[in-house]
Amino acid sequence: MGATITLDGGRQTKRKWNQTVPQTMWKCFPKQKILSSTGRALCSEGHDQGHVFYQFNVIPPGVVTTGLDPAQIIWWTDCMFMPFDDSQIITSLGGYFYRGSQGLTQLRKMRLQNYFRIPQGFMTLWRFNDPHYPEVLNTKPSRALPHCSVSTNGTLVSFFTDTDIMCSSLCQNSLVKAKETFCSTFFFSAFSGDSNYVAVLARSRLHLNLAVVVIILRASDMLVMYQRCVRELFQHFKLQKHLINQDRLECRFSPDSQFVAISTTAGQLFLIKRDLSKLECVLVDGKDEELTNERCYDFDPRFPHEVLAFCVNSDQVYVKNIESGSQILHCKLPENVMKATCLKYNMEGDSFAVGCQDGVIVMMSSSTGNILYLLDSKTQAAAFAMTPCKLSMYPEIIRISFSHSDDVLAVSSTEGTVRLWQLPPKMNLVHMCRLVILKHIPASTIKQLPLPTMIADLIVCCPRERARITPVVINNETTQV
Repeated sequence: MGATITLDGGRQTKRKWNQTVPQTMWKCFPKQKILSSTGRALCSEGHDQGHVFYQFNVIPPGVVTTGLDPAQIIWWTDCMFMPFDDSQIITSLGGYFYRGSQGLTQLRKMRLQNYFRIPQGFMTLWRFNDPHYPEVLNTKPSRALPHCSVSTNGTLVSFFTDTDIMCSSLCQNSLVKAKETFCSTFFFSAFSGDSNYVAVLARSRLHLNLAVVVIILRASDMLVMYQRCVRELFQHFKLQKHLINQDRLECRFSPDSQFVAISTTAGQLFLIKRDLSKLECVLVDGKDEELTNERCYDFDPRFPHEVLAFCVNSDQVYVKNIESGSQILHCKLPENVMKATCLKYNMEGDSFAVGCQDGVIVMMSSSTGNILYLLDSKTQAAAFAMTPCKLSMYPEIIRISFSHSDDVLAVSSTEGTVRLWQLPPKMNLVHMCRLVILKHIPASTIKQLPLPTMIADLIVCCPRERARITPVVINNETTQV
């Protein structure tokens, strides 16, 4: 499954990080919206699988697409709960039309009569406690696939225009852009855990570049701190197609902001240092095994950077210890579900969700790999159920986002809608205690309390330094990694 390079000679080193958290208290999702059970899923084997209790349309009103078959329009929709605030969800939207070998074509580039031009990256903030929601954050067009990138303190949002990298402050209502426009085509951006950096994947002429942009809050621009060609870092890097609109790339910071993971449409996944000094680790090389798609991986939030989970084309799910290069967990998706489309850990890292092509979401334990339960979008009530749109194919699940309380799951798809699932209650004393504390004390002041460091990190879901990874079960045998 690709070559593995051990970090720091296999020895764990103490790293310092400063993960930022909001200066406000945690807000739960409005309970009056969760009371509805009309979309309750069909239960099997007596398990409470959760149900869709709310659904909202991200497509702005007044959109007209005369001359197009609505079933062939792909609404690329992303969603994300705001940090420590379950009452707010940020979404991003783009309209596309599939044209065979030409791949996804943006609607705004198509010459049609009586056609409303959708800005790619139409970003909206939905406040469910506010009757006047939503609030439009961005209407500037971009060639990049829409995605949501929010700082961990919940104050900054980054997005692209056709020519610039933009960073908007939600508190001060200000907008800054990168000081140097170094690329012409942008793909993806991601905030670091300390909210000081933004990793940007973009193309400059014929090369794909990775840049780390430093955010300067008191200035009118952002500085490009590090910038290198991806092929210089990873010589076996390849794009799937020659056309720009055929490739989808993503990058993600580790929880301690020290490393950046990059995934490609060609099925590759590799890890590099934040300063782009050298390639650190190749997790999937795209030869022996391929990543299912660019969204099928995530860092375990309980660790600074050591643990990462990903799905491959053979429907296998792997969890690896990056420090030692060893495999922590290996399990397989159920046989009755289709290929994975995305993977996401919950806030506490004790489970993760895998979205599949047939609208099924598989909830798995991160310690044992056991399937906890299934969420099937097809078995919901008529108002909330996912239905086939083209050639009996179901809309693709783009993104999954857990609420901080771990009882609500937001799922976006190519229908242009976001479904909110009520998950089974989490009967855990530690979990319930930390939510009570966060409801009365601002997250940013938790570490000022007379508490042990490990307890304070646990309350705010900050990664904890550990001497070794917890024992897990692999192939029915207990192993110490």
